[in-house]
Amino acid sequence: MAGSLGETRVAWRGPGGLAVLRGGEGLEWDAGLLRRRDELRAQGFGRTAVAKILSGETGIAITPDKVRHSPGWEGGERKEAERAPSIEERVQDTAKRLVEKDDRETLKRLLEDRAAVERIAQVIGEAAARAVFPPLEIAPPAQVGGDFPEEEAVLVISDVHIGELVDPEETGGLGGYNLEIYNERLAKLESAVREIAAIHRRAYPLRRLRVFFLGDMVDNQTIFRGQAHHIQVGVTEQVLIATRTLAASLVRLLDSFEEVRCVGIVGNHGRIGMKGEARTHDNWDRIVYEWMRDLTVNQPRITWQIPKAWWAIEEVLGWRFLVTHGDDIKSWNSIPYYGIDRADGRYTKLMAANQTPYHYFVVGHFHQAADLDAVGGEKIVNGAWPGASPFSLKVLQSASRPSQMFFGVTPKHGISWRYRVYLD
Repeated sequence: MAGSLGETRVAWRGPGGLAVLRGGEGLEWDAGLLRRRDELRAQGFGRTAVAKILSGETGIAITPDKVRHSPGWEGGERKEAERAPSIEERVQDTAKRLVEKDDRETLKRLLEDRAAVERIAQVIGEAAARAVFPPLEIAPPAQVGGDFPEEEAVLVISDVHIGELVDPEETGGLGGYNLEIYNERLAKLESAVREIAAIHRRAYPLRRLRVFFLGDMVDNQTIFRGQAHHIQVGVTEQVLIATRTLAASLVRLLDSFEEVRCVGIVGNHGRIGMKGEARTHDNWDRIVYEWMRDLTVNQPRITWQIPKAWWAIEEVLGWRFLVTHGDDIKSWNSIPYYGIDRADGRYTKLMAANQTPYHYFVVGHFHQAADLDAVGGEKIVNGAWPGASPFSLKVLQSASRPSQMFFGVTPKHGISWRYRVYLD
């Protein structure tokens, strides 16, 4: 029966089955008519075509607007309202989006770090192939010692922070550090080691130099937020400068010692990526040591030990030194003493249980040189190269003179003499 969408009730039988339309604002679409609408929609017809076909089949003037507002039509005003999400669901959804965003950012950062590492490795490999020091005929020093037993010299090098930039204007003139100052301090340290060794060699043979490299050779560029504003060159240049200058210094010291034995421990400033992302030995310091070993491969009087662990035990004339960087030692109120004492006690128990006891505990990291007594030995804290920085002055209201430890070891007494070589 034909009709209009007024208040009439119209029965019809079409391809979708028997249906009833109720007119007016309360127009109801029967299940049969809705099925027919959906069939036409599935065939690709839009609401205008659907309205025209249904009007023809039912004899009722059905407009496209009525189709759009029919139940279940996407965008329809009469579509059943979706339930509003609860607060808990909204929180979970937001947390999920944040996790996904963090994952994307982490992946991006890891990819960038990976690309940077591969590029730096390529640069270093190319440079190493060109820069290996040729065989050099460097005569060892004449041994003019007296009748006292032979000793060995030990030089501790740590916290060099090559590439760090400390502007004197930012510290009010209390500190300053850059590549030029680093080179000056390296020359001063090298000169002091030569002079001190010559003095002691008058009393006893001093043939061998041990060098404990304890990490933070480079300053890096991603250790803390805003570090880019506190470095003079990027980490690639830092690695290149560190390897060339330190390896050359070792070669020059061959005129003062018959043998130079080095051990290389990584520090926290050399880490690659964010803390915890990479293994401990995936570290720029280790790259520096490995490359230094390659550069000095033609110098058989220079030998290396580069462990993957963050610590090592070095035996010097029967005395055992546990060496580590020390960044895993905690401080209280900016005072590292209790943390160092506790760490020494725990390492002592660990090594005793492993039947590898030691006498001396040597660390860097804290930028404050110190000698602390221990049962059967000492705890030695090495100094640092930069000295005062905006952080140490503004946050800690403290600064220590740049220095490195240089001492001698005798078979009978252990450490016999020591110097805190000041670099400023």
